[in-house]
Amino acid sequence: LGSDYTITYEYCDFADKNNPSAIYTQGLPVHIGNYYVKAYYNGSTTLGKNYKPTEASFHLYVYPEYFSGISAENLDVSYDGLEHSINVTGAPLGSVIEYSTSINGTYSTAPIVMTNVCENLVVYYKVTNSNYSTTDGFNYYLGNATITIRKASPTISFTTSSRSMTYTGNTPELVAQAKLGDRVMNDVTILYTYKEKGATGVNEIIYEGLPVQAGEYEIRAYVPELENYNTAECVID
Repeated sequence: LGSDYTITYEYCDFADKNNPSAIYTQGLPVHIGNYYVKAYYNGSTTLGKNYKPTEASFHLYVYPEYFSGISAENLDVSYDGLEHSINVTGAPLGSVIEYSTSINGTYSTAPIVMTNVCENLVVYYKVTNSNYSTTDGFNYYLGNATITIRKASPTISFTTSSRSMTYTGNTPELVAQAKLGDRVMNDVTILYTYKEKGATGVNEIIYEGLPVQAGEYEIRAYVPELENYNTAECVID
């Protein structure tokens, strides 16, 4: 027919094909559905005397594509004070991803976010897309992954350089510091105990706090086990 011809298309819902008030959309349908499509040929300017404009119509059904390649990895980290959530990958463009902690519960587009220690928290995710379905006919894809946040193990050290002090009647200026990696842990309280150096058996008496009286002592700084932390300690003598 030459290079100067044009075929155009328009479509409507197949149920409206005999409706004179049917609303047609230009082009060809993209989304799944049942359509009535018209094709128009505008004729040819160079071969116009041989070809005249014409049209044809046909029934088109667009089937859904199948969901595939959607997944989320289980998350297993140590407590770091940050928020953690699962990451769903492979969802088709235009999909809506929703989350819930119950397979039959209420789903929301807001991710399930965890900060504190938890073990094997199951997070369900639902992927919906109007143009996709599962192979067994569901119009959404359902999966799950777990979040585990384990207790962190801090380190404790004494920041005071001197181990020899003169009696003042006050507790010595010993300072211990707890750290998680490079971060100083200002959200925990460091506790102290002490005993006389070398004391064992029935003579080993452990006192709370720091010593005041003159003497030689073994001093322990520690953080007790907490919701998000394992116990940690440091001893100097």
